[in-house]
Amino acid sequence: MASNQTPASSHLFQFDSDNPDHARALERLSMDLVAWLTTVGPSGRPHPSAIWFCWDAGSILMYSGDTPRVKNIAANPNVSFHFNSDAEGEDITILSGWAVSDPTAPKASSVALYKTRYDAMVPGIGMDWDGFDAKYRNPIRMTLTGYRRW
Repeated sequence: MASNQTPASSHLFQFDSDNPDHARALERLSMDLVAWLTTVGPSGRPHPSAIWFCWDAGSILMYSGDTPRVKNIAANPNVSFHFNSDAEGEDITILSGWAVSDPTAPKASSVALYKTRYDAMVPGIGMDWDGFDAKYRNPIRMTLTGYRRW
């Protein structure tokens, strides 16, 4: 598969909420406020960065400024997403997939779930929602293709 192609839909991953491990991953997608997205840079090296996100209709929605992350995704959509472990190095969830710019997504402040999650945190980074929308104007959507948890 060329780096600018997305995988066939038959390779998509879907959670089974009846599976306890999947249920825990879904809980973290709903509750955790910060996760890590790793993109692939032009040199082939991984580029991890902390992100704010929301679980939206079976995909992960995030917003980015004009950062290398946006260029990396445009050149190579393969990404991984993971949460911090607990203090003992347990509760590990790693999701793999592909990410694309999503020009159809509304600005962050217009996504009720996203705004509710981060409403109290935006002032903490010295912004209001207008400033946030201006700086983080690049919506990115991650589609899942794989999952590991332990």
